[in-house]
Amino acid sequence: MSPILLDFPMPITTKRLGTRPMQQGDGAQLFSQIEQSRDNLRAWLPWVDSVKCQADSESTARSFYADFVLRKAFHFVICLDGQIIGGVGLSFINWTIRRMNIGYWCSINYQGKGYVTEAVDGLVDFAFVHLKAQKLLIVCDSENTKSIKVAERCGFALEAEALGVLDHPGNGELRLGRRYARYE
Repeated sequence: MSPILLDFPMPITTKRLGTRPMQQGDGAQLFSQIEQSRDNLRAWLPWVDSVKCQADSESTARSFYADFVLRKAFHFVICLDGQIIGGVGLSFINWTIRRMNIGYWCSINYQGKGYVTEAVDGLVDFAFVHLKAQKLLIVCDSENTKSIKVAERCGFALEAEALGVLDHPGNGELRLGRRYARYE
C-alpha cells in the first residue's frame, strides 16, 4: 500500500502529553518556545538559527503539515495541557525498508521532567504499530548527554560512534556523533 493511504489515530496520547501534527496556527507558540530556548538548542540543532521570527515558525509548521499529509515526514508538536512545549518527529523515511529517524527538542522551561522521553516512547509505539517501522534511528552529538539519555531510556542501543556522523551547527565542523537504533 502507498504510504499516502495510511490511516491512523491522532493525536498520540501518553500519560501526560498529547502529540499531534504540526499545523497552521502553531507558529506563534513554536516561536515563543524556540526563542526562550534558543541558546540551549543552538548547540545541538542546526535549524534553530534559521527561525528568526514568528513567520518563519508558521511557514515551517505549514510545510511540515503538508509533509505529514503526503507521508513524507511526521513532525509533531508535544503539548502539555494544550501548550506546545517542544517537538518530536520522524524523518529521513525509507518506506521500502521502513527505516526512520527520530528527532526531538523541548523548551528549556520543560526540560528535566521526562516529557521528551514520554513523547519519544509514544512516537516509537506509533511508528512500530501504525507505520510498521522495522528500524528507528536517533542520531545525536556525543556531547549531548540529555539526548543520549533519552535514547537509552527509550530502549535504543548504540549502533555507531564516529567523527562526522554530524556537523556542528553553524560552522560545519565535523563532530563526534552517535547513532542509536531500535528494531521491531
